[in-house]
Amino acid sequence: MTGTPEPYFSTREAAEKLSVSLRTVQLWVEAGLLRAWKTEGGHRRIFRSSLEEVLAKRVRRATTTRRGARPARVLVIEPEPDARRLLELHLRSWGPGLEAQTVSNGFEALLRIGRQVPDLLVTELKLPGMDGFSLIGALRANLSTRDLEIIAVTSMARATLRERGGLPADITVLTRPLHFDDLRGLISKCVAGDPALTAAG
Repeated sequence: MTGTPEPYFSTREAAEKLSVSLRTVQLWVEAGLLRAWKTEGGHRRIFRSSLEEVLAKRVRRATTTRRGARPARVLVIEPEPDARRLLELHLRSWGPGLEAQTVSNGFEALLRIGRQVPDLLVTELKLPGMDGFSLIGALRANLSTRDLEIIAVTSMARATLRERGGLPADITVLTRPLHFDDLRGLISKCVAGDPALTAAG
């Protein structure tokens, strides 16, 4: 794409304006959280309007969703016990700005969410019983959870996801193998406004 009339930033400029790393900006572009195009030389250019949307969302979350100094509440669904324990270790190491809980299946997640809606849900799509597609559908159909931020983790190819009916456009998809720095960067974006997490991006 060349000669675009819309103002844009380089990835480095975007990283500086968002106070995150270059890798985090690249990850957000790949996940569809930032709209971008590539020059003929292969360099990413971030649309200014897209970057401004992320900044505006960060401000909204800082003033409304976060409600003071309360830690970000994150619920993680991971069916594999070893992977769940490893996730718990990483989540606990990310400081007091994050209050994380882990569960092994969608039914347990719905019970937790029924008691207290988190700021963010991170879920594997392949789950025992109720799979991630059904879980997300149920959450989107409920008035109290339809705006819940969700990160879907999967080893499925994009083509397979489309064959399964796809996911809502606002769902962030993180493909396996899971890199914890990438997950941390995405969590920092989804619970934007929490300096304890965004500074680490």
